[in-house]
Amino acid sequence: MFRYDDIVELLINTKANINNYEGAGMTALMFAAQNNHPDIVKKLYSTGANPHMKDKNRETVPDKAIKNDHESITRWPEDL
Repeated sequence: MFRYDDIVELLINTKANINNYEGAGMTALMFAAQNNHPDIVKKLYSTGANPHMKDKNRETVPDKAIKNDHESITRWPEDL
C-alpha cells in the first residue's frame, strides 16, 4: 500500500513539475490542503509548490483548507 508522503518524495526526487494540474484540475498542493495533510503541504510548499494557483472552481490552497475546516493549514505557511 502506498503512502502519500512516498508519492510526494517520488515527485520531488524525479524533479516532476509539482505545480501540474491533474485530471480533476487540482495540484498536489491542493489535494494535500483539501485532505488535511499539513506535513505534505509544508514539504510541497518548501520545494516550490505555488499556493496561489486556482483550480477549475477558482479555489486556491487556502480556500480548500478553509472550506474543509483544516485549521492547521488555513494558517500556513506561518504555522507549518
